[in-house]
Amino acid sequence: MEKWSLLIAAEDPLFSCELPPAWRVETENTLMVERAASKHAPLRYVHFVAGAGAEIGPGTAKNGLRVRSSNLPGYVTAFARSKVDRPFSAQAVLNLPEAARAKLSVATSPEWDSQLRLVIGPRFLPGTDTIAIAASFHYAIQYFLNQKELSPDSGFVKDALASLTAYIEGSTGGPFGASRLSFAASAKTPLEEEMAEAMAVSLNSGR
Repeated sequence: MEKWSLLIAAEDPLFSCELPPAWRVETENTLMVERAASKHAPLRYVHFVAGAGAEIGPGTAKNGLRVRSSNLPGYVTAFARSKVDRPFSAQAVLNLPEAARAKLSVATSPEWDSQLRLVIGPRFLPGTDTIAIAASFHYAIQYFLNQKELSPDSGFVKDALASLTAYIEGSTGGPFGASRLSFAASAKTPLEEEMAEAMAVSLNSGR
């Protein structure tokens, strides 16, 4: 893998990151907005790009990438792209007809040219409505159930979905409350524990 990207809120005054050796960070504005958030906040890509020879090979991992943010944790979309053997040069792209350049831009965008996955990242602006946060975690559980990374027979999954659904359908906002988070104690797998920890932070910090 030579590029790993996050789609996150553009508004994040405290955003910073630490990178492994020979990696760099690039940002890219988008026209997309955070539809689940009350303010429809604009989004941007943050690309973490490996230098020559620093790519992550199949079945391997790399430490040293850390992100700091003023935003609350939740599931964001991540994009992973393998090394390109024959990349288009900037001059070759400029020489293409305008219609072809437009199609190439779409085909090489992260949504089409990468492997997609939900990961924990800086998701919610401070003050985001707690109902929107709860709905986002509800969606994430359904996503991982569809990916068969969570089990529908898990006590954590059943209780989390029930608690989130009851809150979304019956609440007028405000803190989620410790009693509603009692299901977090039943988290057993690494994914369940990751999810429970993020919920405990964000659901009690929203508006």
